[in-house]
Amino acid sequence: MRANEFINEGIFGMFKKKPSPRDAMREKLATMSTEELRALWKEYKDRIPSARASGSLVGGAVSDYATAIKSEIDKRAFEAFKKANPDWDKGMNEGIFDMFKKKPKKPELDLPRWPSRTNANEWMAAKADYYAQHDPSNLPNLFSPASGDYLPLAVHVGSSWTPENLQFYRELKKQYPEAVAKAKDITTGIAGRVSLSRVGDNADFHGMSISESSKLRKSAKKAIPGMTANAGLDNNNNPYLAYRFGMALAAAPGGDMDPKGEIGSNFTMVDYTDVDTEMRKHAEKVIGHSSVQKTGKGSHELDSTHKTSPIQPRRDYRKSK
Repeated sequence: MRANEFINEGIFGMFKKKPSPRDAMREKLATMSTEELRALWKEYKDRIPSARASGSLVGGAVSDYATAIKSEIDKRAFEAFKKANPDWDKGMNEGIFDMFKKKPKKPELDLPRWPSRTNANEWMAAKADYYAQHDPSNLPNLFSPASGDYLPLAVHVGSSWTPENLQFYRELKKQYPEAVAKAKDITTGIAGRVSLSRVGDNADFHGMSISESSKLRKSAKKAIPGMTANAGLDNNNNPYLAYRFGMALAAAPGGDMDPKGEIGSNFTMVDYTDVDTEMRKHAEKVIGHSSVQKTGKGSHELDSTHKTSPIQPRRDYRKSK
């Protein structure tokens, strides 16, 4: 029986896990005092650079041993901390479990994307109230022209921005002074990204600055070849001249044309009836301007216009019954 037990122990001993050199190293370090470990850590930490210079094998072995020593020192320090502070992990565990707690679902905004003319004020009040309760960090966007959620702009897109809307909007801002103050911080100094022609409260645009040079940028001068400016062809004051210039460009390098047509850029009216003529003459008298007659009275065909069809009518067709 003892022989069998000896054999069985020998057989099972073959499958027993033998301690690795790393495990043996950790067991040896566990038997040393903390002072001994710190002295050993300092010694091996200083040896790492020269060991690595000797080759990756020696450097890796010394580095691993130094890491194991430091891990044992940190482990003991952590155990001492836990012993001195038995409730150290209470707040941490609560915080971790809070991460997995089901948070209450934020209710959806039950409002149309744009308001109508009849409910614009109610729409602005409801939207501001929703953001104040459920999304306060984005509430300032409702009062900043730099935001796509700017309330006056939304009302203008949905219907139109009226003086009554402006008065209500100003009263609404008084209910959220902190959000309005933050909105000014968002808007200040970004005039380059906001159109000053936008609807809204003029006070919302205060603090916006425009820093724009009247000269061409250096990059434009480098990139655009042969640019010329013609003061006589001011497209804002007289678009007609610029239009005629474009026609001359299209005909170049050949072709010829008058700088202006017979009518040119003059305001033109057409009298189709005697009533039209009477109305025009009355308006000219009121304004104090007279016009120059360019065509005759009535609408007529040219004498050269064919009035008789060149196709002879058929005479051999049968009359339908």
